[in-house]
Amino acid sequence: MAIVPIGYQDVDRIITTHDSEDIAIKNQQNRLLLEQELNIANGLETKFDSKYQGSASACYNCHGLTFASKRTGIFDDAEVWKILRAEYAEIKSENNVIIGDIILYFYGIDNNLISHSGMVVDVNSLTGIRIYSKVAKGREIVHHPRKCPYNLGTYKYYRINHGNRITAVT
Repeated sequence: MAIVPIGYQDVDRIITTHDSEDIAIKNQQNRLLLEQELNIANGLETKFDSKYQGSASACYNCHGLTFASKRTGIFDDAEVWKILRAEYAEIKSENNVIIGDIILYFYGIDNNLISHSGMVVDVNSLTGIRIYSKVAKGREIVHHPRKCPYNLGTYKYYRINHGNRITAVT
């Protein structure tokens, strides 16, 4: 149990966030980072087989890193699904993954619950694919897709396509 100073109130903030179809995305910026939350996140570092980077932040989570440029946290799976339906297409083969694609980790009976997300930052024939993500309210990390404590079921890659709304002008 964390000790919070008397009279301190953590007031979460919400910022205006929309997908590319101007549909509002529910989000929240947390301000409070409890020591036990940080300890849990830091305890996962060895499971990633990589090193954390930067400092911890309660302001955003992995989905906020992936979909909102570290500005806020997106905590509801329904909100992530909204973004995916509006802007992304699934990549069926890992061989077609490129830098800039995203990865989502799924779990549950039908593998439809989202446990984690990140961005592809390296695709190399020798070292494989590397993912840039964030651990809860903890720090950011670059890791192999299979070396992730959130890999509880399956994972899939997606590429932004803006809902095929962009037309090239010749």
